[in-house]
Amino acid sequence: MKKIISFLLCLIFLPVAAAAKTVISGLTWETAPRTEGKAVSSPVYSEASELKIKGFHFDRLRTVVSLNNSAEKKEMGLLLRYSFRLQIKNEETGETFWEVPYHADELRIPVVKAGITRDAKIISLKMREQLKRLHLTGFVPIALKLEIMLSPRKGVSEDGRIDEAVLPIIYEKAEDKKHILKLPKKITKFTEKQSKKEPVTGEEKKDLDKNPVAESEGN
Repeated sequence: MKKIISFLLCLIFLPVAAAAKTVISGLTWETAPRTEGKAVSSPVYSEASELKIKGFHFDRLRTVVSLNNSAEKKEMGLLLRYSFRLQIKNEETGETFWEVPYHADELRIPVVKAGITRDAKIISLKMREQLKRLHLTGFVPIALKLEIMLSPRKGVSEDGRIDEAVLPIIYEKAEDKKHILKLPKKITKFTEKQSKKEPVTGEEKKDLDKNPVAESEGN
């Protein structure tokens, strides 16, 4: 009789044990200052409540994703799926709206051990490219949103496994000259001659062949 009761108790508590899982317990934005002309091997990051952008330039930015496993067993082979989108504002009308995601990616987490919280860092935001697309459109960014989830698994509820975070942006326009592509002096001289329809020397033509002028990134 005792064996039967023990067996029934195991059946009752088994679903509760199976329900334990890894959840997203926190999302933190962090920035580290950039030093122009100097390579920093180990930048020092600190928690950020906003991001200042001037033109296309801003501090190093990353998101720290905290994962908590409350189960008695480790969870392996986790997949974080995430996307980024910008909230932008029309400079003339003041109207604001969220764009569709401009970047989506995945991050594999090999294992989260039982009863611990571990961090995963997202460093690929691809935001500079999006800022260049907005340049001269009449719209400016005012916020960045991260949408993230742990990839669905059979028998596991998605409660606590889907989250999002918004980072306000303080945007300042840079002088137009900072957006101009810096070219080698010889190529700059060549383009000036072309605009004036002056003849190009053989040496300048060879230099152009070696260093072709890129099309404007704004196109």
